[in-house]
Formats: sequence, C-alpha cells, structure tokens
Amino acid sequence: MKDSNSIVIYIDESGHLSSNDSPMILGCIWGRKDNIFEFSRKIKHLKKEFGIPHRREIKWTKVSDGKLDYYKRIIDVFSESDGVNYRAVIIDKKYIDNETWQQSDDDFYYKMTYILVKNIVERNSRDFKIYLDYKDTISHKRCEELEYFLKIKGKFSSKTFACQPIKSYEVIALQMADLLNGAVRFCNMQHGDNSSVAKKKIVDEIIEKFSIDLRKSTAKEVEKNNLLYWKPKSELV
Repeated sequence: MKDSNSIVIYIDESGHLSSNDSPMILGCIWGRKDNIFEFSRKIKHLKKEFGIPHRREIKWTKVSDGKLDYYKRIIDVFSESDGVNYRAVIIDKKYIDNETWQQSDDDFYYKMTYILVKNIVERNSRDFKIYLDYKDTISHKRCEELEYFLKIKGKFSSKTFACQPIKSYEVIALQMADLLNGAVRFCNMQHGDNSSVAKKKIVDEIIEKFSIDLRKSTAKEVEKNNLLYWKPKSELV
C-alpha cells in the first residue's frame, strides 16, 4: 500500500453502550493522508497559540466556557481544511434487533462500519487505511474481522484495506471525530448534558458554518459533513 496515495479513515464511536439511551454514533474523519497531516499540523499550532499542552486531547466532554474560543477555532480549521471530511452513521438503539437477525453485537458493529465507509470507498479508487479507537485487548481481532467483512461480505474485493487500532491521545483526526460525534449526539439527546451553554454555542457554530441540520441525513453526495440516520432496510448510502 502506497501511503502517499491512500485514503485514511479515523473511526470513533459514541453512545455505543447498551445501557445508554442516547443514539449510537459511528463517525469518522477521512481524507488523503497528506491532507489529514496538514490539518493535524494546523491544530498543533493552534494548541500552542492557546497554551494547550500538545498531548491534551480534543474531546466533546471538555468543551466549556473557558475553552469556547479554542473549540470555535478548531471548527474553523476543520472548515478551512480542504479534503478533510466527516461522515457519521447515527443509530437509534430501538432499531437494533440482534435476535431477529441472529447476530452478535460485534456483527452489528461491522455492518454499521461497512455502511459508514461504503459511501467513502465507492467514490475513491485508492487504497484505504482504517484506524479504530483502541478500546481493549480484542481491538486487534476486531480490526482483522473488519478487514475481512469489508473485502468479502462488503464486496470490495478489488479494494485494498488495512485496519489497525490506535490510541486517541496520539491522533488529532480521531479526536476531531470525537468532537463532531459529540455535537451530533448533543442534538439528539432527550435529557442529560444538553443544557451546556458552551456546547450549544459549538453546535450553533457548526450548523451556521456548514449550513447543516445535525438532526437529519444529508444528501449522499455531500462530502465535508455527511450524515446518515440509519433505519433497518433503509438505503445503505
């Protein structure tokens, strides 16, 4: 795989715990490797400008009044970074029925990840490097299973995939996925921490800057911020 020609996809998940009544969100930051590298370089410079330690993660849970300007600038950098995109699949957990479909939680995860990357893979002829947020000791096995699912069951046998787990504190693109996932989740929460003024301002910033409704699916061809609110048997866009 030639890294200079590859598409890199950094996947983060939010609200995936079954005990959590908020939607499950699989979101990713993706683009050509050189574009992602330049975006990360600009964010590192921004951290220095605001006196943020370089190893401190960008996270939705850390959005606060004191860091509002910093997080607004992060959204600006993302907006201005050509070729750096966000795609998310949002799943209302009431639609998850593993028993009927005779599948495990992992099976469902692989299917949703396939739906997440399908839109990206179909419109790009390059090789693909997929990074998953490291969760536990079975993360490597999950990556192996995902590679198999994409190539065989996903019918992308002509494409080249390589999947590996990474730790979020090491990768700015993965942290950016967490931030945007959090904004989408915030818009869909029925209760809980959806009263934060600072987080509401970040959501408003995203809505205004990208002219997007974070509660609805976007058109399939939208690239910068692409959302799919999944339902069973819905079109896999």
